[in-house]
Amino acid sequence: MGPNRQLKIIIASSLISYACVHPLVMVISHAMPSTSDIARHQLKTDVRTVVLESFSIDMLPWSIGFMILGGLVGHFYYRNRQIDEAKTRLLNELQAALKEVKILTGILPICCVCKQIRDDKGYWNQVEQYFSEHTDANFTHSYCPNCLKIVDAEILGKNEPTET
Repeated sequence: MGPNRQLKIIIASSLISYACVHPLVMVISHAMPSTSDIARHQLKTDVRTVVLESFSIDMLPWSIGFMILGGLVGHFYYRNRQIDEAKTRLLNELQAALKEVKILTGILPICCVCKQIRDDKGYWNQVEQYFSEHTDANFTHSYCPNCLKIVDAEILGKNEPTET
């Protein structure tokens, strides 16, 4: 929702407040008798007259007040709606991310020579096999720079790795 949407909501809530809430408050306030009205038995009962009075020039300050109040309500409604949409969007992103995460916790026994990992059943597995079974990780193989020198030396038939 952009700024145009926000402006439309504020204007709509201001107009609704001016056209509906303000006359309603006027009708309710005139329907509630004051003590002097009860003593004189002068209760206003004509709703149409009260509604029309709410749009008179004498009521202009009240009308403007209700329009401002309605605009503020519209503004805060818009902001709360934006915040709720952002929360929903972030929650959906978080739930999607959590679906993709598998966490290995605890201590993994690993051989200090061959680097195999002992599973819960006591079997020793290659690192790649263990992680493939317990996570969504996939492996690809390559050489680190030091091992590449050793392999190159073995392939070329040299005893010592070449320095580059």
